[in-house]
Amino acid sequence: MPLAGINGFQMYYEVVGDGPAVLYIHGGMGGSRSLVRAQWHAADAIAGYRFIFYDRRGVARSEAPNVGYDLSTFADDALGLLDYLGVERATVLGTSAGGPIALQLAVTAPDRVQALILANTSACICPSESDVAHLVQRLLHVLDTEGPEAAFEHRPPHARHSLEPIWRWPEAEAHGWLDRSRREEEGLAREVASLPWEDQIQRHVAELLTCRAYVGADLSSELRRVHCPVLLVHGETDTVIPFSGSEQLLRVLTHAELVAVPSAGHMILGRPEAWQAITTFLREATREAS
Repeated sequence: MPLAGINGFQMYYEVVGDGPAVLYIHGGMGGSRSLVRAQWHAADAIAGYRFIFYDRRGVARSEAPNVGYDLSTFADDALGLLDYLGVERATVLGTSAGGPIALQLAVTAPDRVQALILANTSACICPSESDVAHLVQRLLHVLDTEGPEAAFEHRPPHARHSLEPIWRWPEAEAHGWLDRSRREEEGLAREVASLPWEDQIQRHVAELLTCRAYVGADLSSELRRVHCPVLLVHGETDTVIPFSGSEQLLRVLTHAELVAVPSAGHMILGRPEAWQAITTFLREATREAS
């Protein structure tokens, strides 16, 4: 099990293939469901490239420390992994919640980012006025005043092991696979129930702290500091992070192109059209850099 000591915690990572480096920053907020469901798949690596996958702080096989849940530290974690692996420059692929981290990395360490690929994301994925933000704030208040177990009990019944159904199920209903998503969540809940209670609570806290990092966070004012080539890939019918998020990025980022995938929702990396666009962009970006 490959682990690296990065910024005070043990980070799980995998490196697949050879060639120009591609750092993959996964989406999601974690939760105890991440202990039984992978956040990424090594099979997504593209031949001819050195794909670097890792579990973010507090998620899945990485440790869940008590501190460091903010976008700047998340970006430092990614940079720390590049340092650990001796990678001077990489194309950074950030999907969903990984997108703001990729952008933050490009802002704070532009010399380390050769190009950006941003899939179904935006500069602000959780506006302060959104229903999700209000729920997170309520749960954080209970966490701060009454403790982790009380905050767990205040979660909606269908989101005990992850807050993901809060935004995933409306998307599933819009695209006709809500029943399948509910069955999947029930299966995951049974798997999570077999885990030690302490592990479940620890990941529950880490998920809330991770969510707090995104509530109201908006990198729009920093985008003009990003000068590398950028590919934006977004499903036109995404209800989790609307397509308008990529349209806004396109207007501000200096060297960006947008590939819209018709009739596609938030799980964009399950679509071959998205990977075709990513592969084409990677080839062009690495050719120009060589």
